[in-house]
Amino acid sequence: MVIAAPIVAFLILTPLITYLYFYNDIADQERLMNRNNTGVVLVDRNGEKFYSFGRAEHREMTPLSEISDNVKNALIASEDKDFYKHKGFSIEGFARAVFGTVTSQQAYGGGSTLTQQLAKNTLLSDERSFLRKYQELAVAIAIEQRYTKDEILEMYLNSVFFGGSTFGITDAAKVYFNKSPKDLNLAESAMLVGILPSPNAYSPTTGNPEYAKERQTTVLSRMVTNKYITEADKQAALAEELVYASHDESTDSEAPHFAEMVLEELY
Repeated sequence: MVIAAPIVAFLILTPLITYLYFYNDIADQERLMNRNNTGVVLVDRNGEKFYSFGRAEHREMTPLSEISDNVKNALIASEDKDFYKHKGFSIEGFARAVFGTVTSQQAYGGGSTLTQQLAKNTLLSDERSFLRKYQELAVAIAIEQRYTKDEILEMYLNSVFFGGSTFGITDAAKVYFNKSPKDLNLAESAMLVGILPSPNAYSPTTGNPEYAKERQTTVLSRMVTNKYITEADKQAALAEELVYASHDESTDSEAPHFAEMVLEELY
């Protein structure tokens, strides 16, 4: 009883307290999407924005219908193939992640569903601990009970980090390819989804292009395995030479040098 009582209390109270703490954030889609957002917005004397960095401002959601099926299929195939079947978590993945946390073995980490990743990215910290993982599980279940699968996928794609100051598929499509998300082809979609595990390191433009190509290949291979595309589709995508947007094409700052001066003064 001395040993079991605290364990049982922990298992019962942790998800309850976590849910109550994040209740308002989970219940309000806008709060869920923006709670952990950080960044800087600079405005002129008339209150007009001329520079933004990160996610400090409200941004319109890009509907799932305006995002290429290539992106959605690549994401599900590579990150959570049972997304439309599970209730927010994978027992196998959770056990593997907990074992990796306890033993400090990175190879056993991961295993989070897209819902768990949404909870971690927008509400919770990046701390690697059993408590944080258990909280992630509780929040993911609460999100699944409140939102449809398409709504969860939409929130994920609109909030996930793509490296640098780029958050969300709309910004990523513009920054990397100067396109709208609905126009991304298979090769481009696989590349963007491929860099998600470590966007700054895997970025094909500011990170390591070789790692980026390896990640693109991995995503395409998983799409073949999960029958989203054929082997011929994969080879055609790999053979395509991607054309990336220049800095001038992707930036939305009207006064980049002045903004840099202001930021230096702020720092």
